[in-house]
Amino acid sequence: MAAVFGFKVRRPERDQETDRLRHKRLMTLIDDIAAEIDAERTGLEGRYKVVSADAAFLMEAIENAESPRHSKSRMNQLVDANRAYSARLSTLSRYLQMIGELRSTIDGLLPSQGVDDAVIAPRADP
Repeated sequence: MAAVFGFKVRRPERDQETDRLRHKRLMTLIDDIAAEIDAERTGLEGRYKVVSADAAFLMEAIENAESPRHSKSRMNQLVDANRAYSARLSTLSRYLQMIGELRSTIDGLLPSQGVDDAVIAPRADP
């Protein structure tokens, strides 16, 4: 039958090997992106805490009338910064949720035998 149409079907083992390699590459890429997002989130969370603490101390100083005149302007800046941090943290959380869903989808593409984490050397045959 292959001679009639001029092509041959690849061996199932070769297709499985190709699928495993693609799966591993996809998962590595997804893991790299997730690590980038996590690093950004960690940095933002640290800055968010610092700005929140600054705002709390400034608010206390304002309430006790111990702050300079420009303190209310500074408080507005801190509040705006925390709103921006919160919005960005929310976006990053959505990215991480999507990455988790993407991982599940990609895992569902492979047959139920699972994925071998060992490095698979490509075969030399066409």
